[in-house]
Amino acid sequence: MLGFPSSYQGIIDSLKQAPDFTFRDAKLNVTAPMPLIISQDADYLVIVDTTGKTGPSALDSHQSGALFSADSYTRKEANKTTTYDYSAFRFLNFDKAGAVKWLTNARWPVYFSLIVLILVIFLFGKLLAALLLAAIFWLFARSGFGLTFGDSYKLTIYAMTLPALLGLALSRLSAFVLPAWLYALIVFFYLYRAGKAIKSEAPDVS
Repeated sequence: MLGFPSSYQGIIDSLKQAPDFTFRDAKLNVTAPMPLIISQDADYLVIVDTTGKTGPSALDSHQSGALFSADSYTRKEANKTTTYDYSAFRFLNFDKAGAVKWLTNARWPVYFSLIVLILVIFLFGKLLAALLLAAIFWLFARSGFGLTFGDSYKLTIYAMTLPALLGLALSRLSAFVLPAWLYALIVFFYLYRAGKAIKSEAPDVS
């Protein structure tokens, strides 16, 4: 995550060094001698040819790779080759300068959106984990402590705070990562103690 800005800038720098190109009316045109090999090794090949003289068969001798032609993009992955037509992007019209400008202006909005997305996924994961742990606790402790599922869920949210902070502290101070089983054990221990405390404070209606 912290390396995203430099990686994003690397994409912009690579684009600046690329030959001039235009994409208009679902057609790609690159101003360079064809075919243009972008990357190549024993197993991987990325090639551009907008003249139509190079077909998907150029990828046959490689395990994976990509071919950018004038009207389509062919991708080979794990010996499976798939071709995508540019016609779905007919509404897009841009050139190299425009692409560089757009990526440069979009850097921080993209970075901010990525942070928000990661936070949403993180929070959703925590809430889902709390729901699961609360359900397990409630099934085993509802008769003993007399808690509703809503009470169990609220307690679980509080109970998850301690192992979360402990895991964060340990990861900062050392390379130790709090195992999931230990995380759950701490949560259930807190829930058990909290359930007993709530039961002892409940009025005796007998």
